[in-house]
Amino acid sequence: MTTPPDPHPLVAGARRLAAEVLAPRAEQVDQEGVPASSIEAVKRSGLLGLSAPVEYGGSAAPAAVARETAEILAGACCSTWFVQTQHHTPVMTLAKSELPVREWLLGPLARGELLSGVAYAQLRAYPRVPVRVTRERGGWRFDGTVPWYTGWGLNDVMLLAGVTDTDEALFAFTEARAQPGLRPSPPMRLAALTAARTVSLELDGLWLPEEAVALRTPYETWAAADRPKNTNAGPAVFGITASALGLLADGDPAAQESARVLRGRLDEVRRHAYALADHPVPSERIEERLVVKTRAYDLMRAATTAAVVAGAAGPWTSAAPRSGWRGRGCSCSCRDRRPRYARRTSGPWPRRTSAGCGWVAARFRLTGVPTRRAVVARRAVVARRAVPTRRAVVARRAVVAATPFRPPRRSDPPTRLWPATWLWPAVRLWPAARFRPPRPFNRRAVVAAARFQPAAPFRPAMPFRPPRRSDPPRRSGPPRGCGPPRGCGRPARGGRPAPPVPR
Repeated sequence: MTTPPDPHPLVAGARRLAAEVLAPRAEQVDQEGVPASSIEAVKRSGLLGLSAPVEYGGSAAPAAVARETAEILAGACCSTWFVQTQHHTPVMTLAKSELPVREWLLGPLARGELLSGVAYAQLRAYPRVPVRVTRERGGWRFDGTVPWYTGWGLNDVMLLAGVTDTDEALFAFTEARAQPGLRPSPPMRLAALTAARTVSLELDGLWLPEEAVALRTPYETWAAADRPKNTNAGPAVFGITASALGLLADGDPAAQESARVLRGRLDEVRRHAYALADHPVPSERIEERLVVKTRAYDLMRAATTAAVVAGAAGPWTSAAPRSGWRGRGCSCSCRDRRPRYARRTSGPWPRRTSAGCGWVAARFRLTGVPTRRAVVARRAVVARRAVPTRRAVVARRAVVAATPFRPPRRSDPPTRLWPATWLWPAVRLWPAARFRPPRPFNRRAVVAAARFQPAAPFRPAMPFRPPRRSDPPRRSGPPRGCGPPRGCGRPARGGRPAPPVPR
């Protein structure tokens, strides 16, 4: 029997960081944002120098190690991973650069003394130029709008990019703070990863010296190297899927069997995706890369939805003590109602868990991940076959938000809105839109309402034809038997109405 090889030191450090810092704080991070203490822990771990040269204090780790550490961090706390992963692009840009900025900035970035962000996604909108760079006073002037920048308030520096008048892509470093010519927006409220502190940046004459430039190359050259990057499946997808399967495996035997099947698919898709990522020619087999990427995202959606529906417990659910609800903004007393809503179900859930309140579960309408309290409330309602409570409705909305939308069809069987639909496939959960508060342009609500309204019969419009002499006489006036016809002036004879007068 052979012993498995020891993991790479960076992989072991990533697991330790995830277990001791990231996973225990994941629920709090989702509510309040990524704290500076988590970023400091990432800096001390040495993971920021993962791809940096050894002579500058980095590790120069192989691609397989970088992918494995990304899976671990994303599976523990996706928001923290999303902030720190922006750092590796500036490090790799400086490692390939030969300009003066490399000597004074690559070392601090590789050793984790500084954290960098990136603002270059707007380059992919070419030939539209959201950020224009022009020569001014021996340096460069930036004007335009950066649509999004992640990690504002956590990063020390940023790598900013724009297009020059000669169609060159220019990258330069600046401090990640408000300054003359740079104005950030308030943090965006996103469908997911709001905790990563994403903002947009308004650039109005931001001036940077020539010494801050890290890369200057023709746009077509940069775009040719950038296009293949978005065709590969990212390791974070596999990390999130693995975490969801870990939660699913803690459930009942049926959930464990589902986790086993999905785990086999995960290993297959990951192996295929990483083989394509290691291909020596990144621009080849593009269609195959996109197919594998789609399979990876479909598998992630299936695993996370299965974990939500099965009610698996883990770092995605809240484990806060019941005594703290009133101090955290809850206006009701959940602990007083715990015997009514909280039920001991499958899965290693702490007995201190309560049903929770709408303000806790409603937060997951955007992310599609319900809390443990919302799942307990939903299961209690299903078991009692009672009228749905607001907490159960909120939990149901979370499942609907995590599933793809399919418009109803006339061939669908009659739908029971509650509670049997909890046991149906995810595609049958669309009638939950009826429980949502009215919102403008709510497509699901409109489709659901139209489902229960009889459709008007189809009557094709008849083309107009002028009357002809050969047409039969047309009746005018009241119906037969209701009096003399209009215009004849004679009463009906023998109790029979007179014939109509033709026009």
